[in-house]
Amino acid sequence: MRFSQKRLIATVTGAVTMFVWGGFSPMVLLKGAGFNRVSDEERIVSALRTSLPGDGLYFLPSIDIRGNPSAEETAAWARGFARDLPE
Repeated sequence: MRFSQKRLIATVTGAVTMFVWGGFSPMVLLKGAGFNRVSDEERIVSALRTSLPGDGLYFLPSIDIRGNPSAEETAAWARGFARDLPE
């Protein structure tokens, strides 16, 4: 076989392998990880609707990423973020 044919076969084999692995790995490696069910969804959604200013993507703990947060705001955000990490 010529080098170009071997290279083509290797490329197609690698692409098929990565495609299969990409679909299979989340089912095996991340079993039990990911999304969890919310226990009191109505109460949480109601509180969010009354508290948030409008549509958008929010993350908690919150920090003003559009502006220029002060060192104190950044430190408070880092403390809040570290508090929420599992031990």
